[in-house]
Amino acid sequence: MPEQSLSNITTMIQREKHRKKLQSARNRRYYQQQQQQQQQQQQQQQQQQHKDKIR
Repeated sequence: MPEQSLSNITTMIQREKHRKKLQSARNRRYYQQQQQQQQQQQQQQQQQQHKDKIR
């Protein structure tokens, strides 16, 4: 019986670790998307300023 509960605990811990890993991977992907969007916006603004200078 104690063996059983011990294996249950390890399973729970492994699941929790896996869930956290998934979560951090998702967060990282979201963070990268945010950064890419910001970079694109900055590039567009620079191009716009450049056009204004030419005029």
